[in-house]
Amino acid sequence: MAIALENLVRRQWLKDLRAERKLTVRAAAKEIGLSWTHYSDIENGRKKPSFEMAYKISKFYGFEMEKFVS
Repeated sequence: MAIALENLVRRQWLKDLRAERKLTVRAAAKEIGLSWTHYSDIENGRKKPSFEMAYKISKFYGFEMEKFVS
């Protein structure tokens, strides 16, 4: 099943946070405790993070997890 590009919710802000720390997708995912493919899917809007994953990501970067829904 193909994902329509207009339905993707790209999270450029999340990519920017990762870039500020000079981390690759793989390195950030390892630190957070996710597979790199799952983390990449969250960054690129192919998947929405679960409550637990949103918490882990927000704690790692230091932002409120509500940012995922705003």
